[in-house]
Amino acid sequence: LLAAGSEIFSAVVKEAKARSVPIGYGLSFGRKSALDPLNAARIILESGGGGQLFVFIKKRLSRGRDLLEFAAEAARRGSLTALLEYDPLPGEDEVEEAALRQMGIIVLDEPSGVVDMLALFRAFDGRLPAGIIPDLGRGEMAALVRNEGSRRSLPFAPAEDDSLPRLKIAQGASGLCIAGRKKTSFIPGIKRGLDALSLMLAAAKARPGTAGDMDGPGRCPIHPRPTEYDAKILLKTFGIPVARERLCRSFREASEAADIIGYPVAVKVMSPAILHKSEARVIALNLHDEEELRNAYGRTLEKARIANPGAKIRGVLVQEMVRGGSEWRMEFRRDPRFGPVVEICASGVYGEILSDGVIRVAPFSEEEAAAMIAESRGRPLLLEGWMRKRLDKEAFASALSAFSKLAFCEREVSRLEVNPIFVNRKGVLVVDAFLELKGREK
Repeated sequence: LLAAGSEIFSAVVKEAKARSVPIGYGLSFGRKSALDPLNAARIILESGGGGQLFVFIKKRLSRGRDLLEFAAEAARRGSLTALLEYDPLPGEDEVEEAALRQMGIIVLDEPSGVVDMLALFRAFDGRLPAGIIPDLGRGEMAALVRNEGSRRSLPFAPAEDDSLPRLKIAQGASGLCIAGRKKTSFIPGIKRGLDALSLMLAAAKARPGTAGDMDGPGRCPIHPRPTEYDAKILLKTFGIPVARERLCRSFREASEAADIIGYPVAVKVMSPAILHKSEARVIALNLHDEEELRNAYGRTLEKARIANPGAKIRGVLVQEMVRGGSEWRMEFRRDPRFGPVVEICASGVYGEILSDGVIRVAPFSEEEAAAMIAESRGRPLLLEGWMRKRLDKEAFASALSAFSKLAFCEREVSRLEVNPIFVNRKGVLVVDAFLELKGREK
């Protein structure tokens, strides 16, 4: 138990003593202390074995990334991390919520919840079980506990497995008893007991790992004033497939590029001074032959000069037209507390309807990327359906994981948005991207 401040810490210790719940270490740190809760926790983690529960009590979470990295290391050693913020920032913070859930950090609301976690961990003898046996007897209350436990996705197991703890209803239905192999713990209140079990066992299913050990490719030089073309060079460096394209500085080069890529093609004027290409009308799509290409080449350059007479034009991008599949948006940005975070959602015609994003802290594995996709409201767009073939979710997960690695490794990039990335029946292709460097944010 590690606290910044003494008031809540004292309340937790007092309740733990009243309920005969032991605390291995109970440390409270003042402002002038040479140590803080995280540093102390690292020392304890290094000196001890696995099977520990670290509960942090803080006014509010300021060093978010540090806590995530500690939780990931603790999980690798078989330990759990929990957090009680007693004066959090007002309003909902979707990044914090997603980050803590991703790392398997148990989020507590009340000091009594801390003691509930300690009691449960004691009953489990420091090792989270794969399931729990509902030894509830019969009757209306037993049925209610079963139903509520199932609704919370508690992993109920058959009674034959003697290695698992047992869940029992306390006398007078005053709470729940969790009977481990050596110790039994009591949690007052049926709902409170089920909530505590749900929180702790859900943490066991998490796949924590900020994966700071995931190495990216060698450093990729980035143009000091990047365009879409530079963003895609960076994406390709990390193995993320990009639509076939070529940056051209004359119509002859553009015509040769279109012949190599194959019609139909799209053209886009590349200038760091023209960020909103659609609004400036410097994009032309679906060009089927050289004559259409010639007209579009001159027209888009003229529109660029009208939109920004002083803009430096780096060239015209000739790109293949990508058809079919499903359009998605991937974005990474730098959160002041949690560092690089990645968000995905459906894009294109479904973008406004299914705009709710799914967030993870970068970097993460393909398995975690697949879980993100499964959580997205746009997931049905990738499944087989009426007049629709199954799309390549595995390739999407691979690209998303690589994108998270880019977010982690490229420290000078403050934001990178890919919109859209097409998920096709086989593979994925990035069609458009926008990149901001640190110090050049708009």
